[in-house]
Amino acid sequence: MAEEPKQDKKKIKVLERELNRKDKALAETAGKKGPSDLGGTRGRPISHPDRREAVKLIDQARAAGAR
Repeated sequence: MAEEPKQDKKKIKVLERELNRKDKALAETAGKKGPSDLGGTRGRPISHPDRREAVKLIDQARAAGAR
């Protein structure tokens, strides 16, 4: 019976370490949002000529078999 509380404490400590490690990794990943596919920053409007070029490239990719 005396072993159970010790084992429980060890298990809790291991799980807390793992949770802290995963929280830290998640926070680090969340801060690494990159630029958009068109080269600008995220959330900015795309100019009309750039939008036309993007649609043209997408249409070409679809015609070539992209899904």
